Amino acid sequence: MLTRNWMQWTSECSFALAVDRNNESLADSAQEIISRISQQVEMTCNRFDASSEMSRINAAGTGSYVLSSVLADVIRESLAASHLTEGAFDPRVQPALEELGYTSHGLLVKATHQGWKATAISEKTLDESVQLTGNRLTLAEGTALDLTAMAKAYTADRCAREIAQQLGVPVFINLGGDIATAGSSNYPWLIKIQDLDTDPCEYVELINNAAIATSSTQKRRWVADGHAWHHIIDPRTGLSAHPYLRTASVIAGSATVANALSTAAVVWGEDAAENLERGGYSARLMASSHAITRTHWHQPVTDLVS
Repeated sequence: MLTRNWMQWTSECSFALAVDRNNESLADSAQEIISRISQQVEMTCNRFDASSEMSRINAAGTGSYVLSSVLADVIRESLAASHLTEGAFDPRVQPALEELGYTSHGLLVKATHQGWKATAISEKTLDESVQLTGNRLTLAEGTALDLTAMAKAYTADRCAREIAQQLGVPVFINLGGDIATAGSSNYPWLIKIQDLDTDPCEYVELINNAAIATSSTQKRRWVADGHAWHHIIDPRTGLSAHPYLRTASVIAGSATVANALSTAAVVWGEDAAENLERGGYSARLMASSHAITRTHWHQPVTDLVS
């Protein structure tokens, strides 16, 4: 097994190739693929960079735009995610994040707003606000998109797929909790499930060409005017989702779907287990009390030596 670790987008990242650990040339090639794709996504989707394609569109506001293929793909995934989760995942949360004080990359600043109140992020449906036909995007008045979470999951999926196709090896890639695997192998990947070092830890086996994502209310947190917030917005209120869940981990066929469902689980809160169970999704949910609920979850591996 050949592995590498690095920091990207303020997140811990890693990849593993199922090859001889001395084959550094393959690792170099994999790193080049990851760097190329990450740069493409950075230039198109980074809302913290005023020069990115999405930032320029958000700044311009209402109108119709011809998108790059990467931005169109990420928005398309975001729209599909919103429909899958019946609106619990919604890409229109950019103004709400700005209002709460999450305004710069890697820096959570204090806002000066007084009198916080719950207000839905939009009176319009998503289909009324955002229309995507091929590579042409049309935004309704007052609509701005935050693609941060979906862009990271999209990058994990695409990197895993291209590494497996171009290098011909099984691959595991983790971009800050969005994990995708690809390639031909009969052996599963062993995934460690733990958010903070003080949280209960377990391992689960993930088959190749699958994905797992974990969403958390514990890390990207800040204080504004005496209120504690985190970065997962409840579209029904425009405020941080109630932190009933500390973390939500979901297994799916792609990191984009897994990310959408783990984010939605945090928004659903007490209803998350029922919703995921009904949908047949494999999930591990940790409540603020540290109580763990599993739905359709593979038997965790507990006999590892730490």
